[in-house]
Amino acid sequence: MTYWVYENWRAGAKKAKTHFAHCSYCNYGKGIKGGTRPDNGKWVGSFDTFEDAIAHARQTGFPNIEPCKVCNPS
Repeated sequence: MTYWVYENWRAGAKKAKTHFAHCSYCNYGKGIKGGTRPDNGKWVGSFDTFEDAIAHARQTGFPNIEPCKVCNPS
């Protein structure tokens, strides 16, 4: 499996969400609409393990780190 992290700095409290690469929200780092506005956040990947993705998410320093509620890569 491959994992991605979405760093979102505009959604209320800053948060980082982990996703499976094939998740419809992630789309291998392209997001739902094929891209992400750089003022909203950014996709970071591709991580070979969930542990590597979580380690990256923790490095952001964001207060909220959570798995995607759709693909649930925990």
